[in-house]
Formats: sequence, C-alpha cells, structure tokens
Amino acid sequence: TLHIRLGERDSTYVADGVQYVVPVGVGTLASMLATDPPLPEDLTNAIGLLVDHIADDVTRGNALTFLYAAFFSVCLLSFLSFMQPFVLDAHLGIPRSQQGRATFLLGTAQEIAMLLLVGPFGALADKLGRRVLYTLGLVWVGVGYILYPLADSLLQLVATRFFFAVGAAMIGTAMATVLADTPRDRSRGLLVAATGVLQGLGVMFGVLVLSKLPLRFESLGHSDDMA
Repeated sequence: TLHIRLGERDSTYVADGVQYVVPVGVGTLASMLATDPPLPEDLTNAIGLLVDHIADDVTRGNALTFLYAAFFSVCLLSFLSFMQPFVLDAHLGIPRSQQGRATFLLGTAQEIAMLLLVGPFGALADKLGRRVLYTLGLVWVGVGYILYPLADSLLQLVATRFFFAVGAAMIGTAMATVLADTPRDRSRGLLVAATGVLQGLGVMFGVLVLSKLPLRFESLGHSDDMA
C-alpha cells in the first residue's frame, strides 16, 4: 500500500511500512515554476523522449501520427453507435419498443463481419503494408458514414452496417499491427497505455462533442433527416 502526503516544503511517501521523504513540496514546486518556468524547448525535448521508446526503423513522426490516428480512429468507430438511436428514431421512425431488436441485428452484423475479416486483413497488412490498409479502412468507413443515413429500411441499414464493419476491421487490424511494430520491446507497455488513454479520450470526444451535432443542427432549423 502506498500513502503520499504533500507538504509545503517536502513530500512523504510510505510504502510497505517504509517512509521516504523527498525535499520537494507544493510550495517549493510553485516557487521553482515561478522562478524558472518551462520553455518551449522543454516540450520539444519531452517529445524527443519518444525516440528512446520507439523501434529503430520508426521515426518520431511515425509514432506521433499513430497516436493521433488512435485518437480519431476509435472516435470514428464509436460515434456510429452513439448516433444509432437517433437514426432509428428520427430517420427510420422505428418505435422504441422495436429498437432493441434493431440494435441487436445491427450489432450482430458488425461483429460477424469483423470476426470473419480480422484474420485475412492481418495477412493483407503484411502484404500491402500497414499504411495502405489503414488508409483504405479510413476511406471505407467514410463511405459507410455517407451511406448510413441514406438507408430507407432496417434491412438497408443492416447491410450498410455490415459494409461499415469491413472498414472498421481494416482499421482495427492495422492499429493492432502498428502498435506491435512501433515500440521497443522494453516500452511496449508504455505505448499500449498511451494508446489506451488516447482511445478513451477519443470515445469521450465522440460522446461529448460529436453526438451533440444533430441537436445543434436541429436548433439551427434543420429537419430531423437533415440533422
């Protein structure tokens, strides 16, 4: 068990009955920041630490791009699920009592597609390259977003969701492959943790920002279908 007490001039850590005192407290830290604030170069140096954790054939730009893609990829993939009740209710007019069945069919279609395609796409990533598969997956998902609101029936919506799942399988496979390729062996846990944090933030961005867009469009005078 770890206990931490932050004081004005020092900090005390107690771990497994052993006490450690560090001569840095809240007051001293604030004083240090006031007298010697961090410079822009410090941020550059902090980002430069990535070089110590990534594989020799991976550049710092590659690693940062992957983290950026991890944030927005999960945001895009999860956003469709958050918007599904709005599509079923406002667009297709399916009663609330029947939306559970519709949600089951849509979710099943996506999971079947991903289970069938993850393995083949993994082999395809080795043949075509991670970048090509990742890009193709993002384009495929984008087309799926265009087709999704054009569906006029539940059957068409299930078919569109299956189409969307093909792109989602590409993105998921490419992301897992790049995640294995990017770090050094000693830093795999660090990159997995950073990726997980960014994916969680991506989901939150989808929930807190993107899912509010239809209501925002409705408030501007657009119809439910247009929103």
